[in-house]
Amino acid sequence: GVSIDMASAFMLTLTSASLGLKSEFLRAPSDSATTDKSTPKPQFPVMFRVSSGQHSDVFLGSTPVSVVSEKVQQTTLSKIHTRRALTAAGVPMSIGALAWDENTAAIDAIEKAGVTRLIVKPNKGSRGLGILCDASPDAARAFIRKHPGQAFVVEQFVDGDEYRIYVTGGVFVDCYARQ
Repeated sequence: GVSIDMASAFMLTLTSASLGLKSEFLRAPSDSATTDKSTPKPQFPVMFRVSSGQHSDVFLGSTPVSVVSEKVQQTTLSKIHTRRALTAAGVPMSIGALAWDENTAAIDAIEKAGVTRLIVKPNKGSRGLGILCDASPDAARAFIRKHPGQAFVVEQFVDGDEYRIYVTGGVFVDCYARQ
């Protein structure tokens, strides 16, 4: 079958080509001109590069690799840092905060605000893995306590469609609805 990463890569490269951006599939991390050779060798074709003039981004699946700055990597690899960056940029966000097994005060604050439906996501994770969706505050607390030492972002659950959006060099490249 076709993985989500392969589907994302193909859709991204087709869309980037239609926008006049250069895209190419890479067979190994050494092909990507990254400085991080510890990046695992992917199964072709999940590593790819999208370029717009002088700017170039390399992705392993849907994750940018070391050609982006350390600050960008740290922001995008942490959901709480991403929330803070989006909030600072004026993007409306649902109510949410960081919680872990020894500190679920974020859930208390969210519950005090009248929110009864929550989503719990690992602070560092992707592809929807390890998520508890549409949970009560009590279920969220129990879930977090079952994962000692792991940080979670707890947010108000919002019904609706979810979209993955790709941008490179400040240029919109692609968007698709996630299932």
